[in-house]
Amino acid sequence: MGEDLKWIVTVALGVITVIGGLLMRDRHMLATIRKGDEDAIRHAREGDDRLHERVNRVRDEYVRRDDHDRAYDALRELLVDIRQGQVELNRRIDQALTRGVGGGDRVN
Repeated sequence: MGEDLKWIVTVALGVITVIGGLLMRDRHMLATIRKGDEDAIRHAREGDDRLHERVNRVRDEYVRRDDHDRAYDALRELLVDIRQGQVELNRRIDQALTRGVGGGDRVN
């Protein structure tokens, strides 16, 4: 019976060793996967933060379309007023020159 007991103990130790090795391998793989998942989550958060920062910067730096259109219309009206003022000024200058007031070549 001594040989049978040795054989049973050897087989039992072999099975325990294989099972222990499988458990250690699985734990190592799970730890590696968990670390990879944490890295992926961290990278995703960093990417989200960069994207949100960029969106906020664009929102702060660029003007809304209706504000732009309103300012553009005001500039257009100002330009029309300036042109009308130039027309009026040119008309007054022409009147003054045709009347001979302050114009012409004088020879002393």
